Formats: sequence, structure tokens, C-alpha cells
Amino acid sequence: MRWIVEGADHRSGADRRLVFEAPSRMEAEDQARKMGVLVSGVTPANDAPPVSNLKHPIDAGVHPSPPSSVAYATPNQEIPTYRQLSLAAMVLNIIGGFYYAMAILYFLAIVIGSLSGGIDRWLMVVIPTSITVGSIYAATMVAVGALFQGASAACIALRDIARNSWKEKGFT
Repeated sequence: MRWIVEGADHRSGADRRLVFEAPSRMEAEDQARKMGVLVSGVTPANDAPPVSNLKHPIDAGVHPSPPSSVAYATPNQEIPTYRQLSLAAMVLNIIGGFYYAMAILYFLAIVIGSLSGGIDRWLMVVIPTSITVGSIYAATMVAVGALFQGASAACIALRDIARNSWKEKGFT
């Protein structure tokens, strides 16, 4: 008996409709799976054209058009600059530098305070009661500065990835 097996090619995902000569529905499905078809349905082929000595399946001719791709730009359009990402990277970098500068000043205040033999009145505002706590605070500033600079680098990397993707799509 002939069976129409419908499914999709396991590699390309293209719709496939094949006619098999098999004694049962399950055997027709197995034959299609062996050919790499992800089976979605099997129906009897009562109106299929007669084929003598059928050894290979017949392609029933269902080949949908490939999925349409949306072109976001014309081929001669310039690569975008992604100024917002560059601006964000610059702002984040400045904030990170500010935290680094504050950490350096804080460390200097700790050193000056410890060299002077005690914490002077002007250092009471800058340095907490112990040098250990002050060192931890300064190290935290360094860590926060590193996070801001890391975010800045991530913005630059994202901009570069977007620009390179634009080039690979053939828009340049």
C-alpha cells in the first residue's frame, strides 16, 4: 500500500511530503525517519499515481519557499556608529575613574593618618574609626570602579559586535 508521509527535513527544516510503498503506516513512517524526515503525519495515498517496482520514495513535490529574510538596510547603507553605546561607555569609564581616584585619595588619607601618629580632625571626616575599616572601604571603591570600567568595556564590545554583524550581513 502507498502512504503519504508529511514532515520536515531534520537538517534544513524544510517541509517534506513523500510517498512510500509499505505494508503498514508504521513502516512508512520508519522509512521516512531513516531518510532524515521528522514525521508529522502519515495518510493513505489512494490517489497517488501508480509506480511499478517502487524502491525509493517519490517526492510529492511540496517544497515551500524558503523563509523570507527581512533586510534592515540597503546594501550601500553606511555602518551605524551606535553613538549611544559609545557615550554610555565614556560615562561609565569616567565614573569608574572617579571611584579609582577616590580610592587612591582614601588610601593616601589612611597613610597620612597612620604616619602622623593618629587621626587628625580633618581625617575624621574621611577615615572611619579604624584603619582596617578604612582599607576595606577603599578596596570597595576600587572594586566598584572596576565594575564601572567593566561595564564600559562591555558597551564597547557590544558596539563592536553590532558593527561586525552589520558587516557580515553584507550591508557594506
